[in-house]
Amino acid sequence: MEASTNLTKRIQELEGELRRKTEWAETAEKYISVEVAKGIFAMLQNNENKNYQSATKLCINCFESQQKSVLQQAASGIQVLVLTCS
Repeated sequence: MEASTNLTKRIQELEGELRRKTEWAETAEKYISVEVAKGIFAMLQNNENKNYQSATKLCINCFESQQKSVLQQAASGIQVLVLTCS
């Protein structure tokens, strides 16, 4: 009986994991990698109208880890675009 309960629990865990991966895949399809400045890439919604300056930019590294982390421009002492994720 305990083995059956453990198997049922494991099946539920796997179904939940599959659901999360499917939902993420659907989300990921809505984004594209864009060079927003020379050598600076970010994930943007595919329906953005090429107005990269005002578009919400997501960190590519975080996105690949299935997390949405918004990039924000950080203050820099020199005239260089610096983006950091939240």
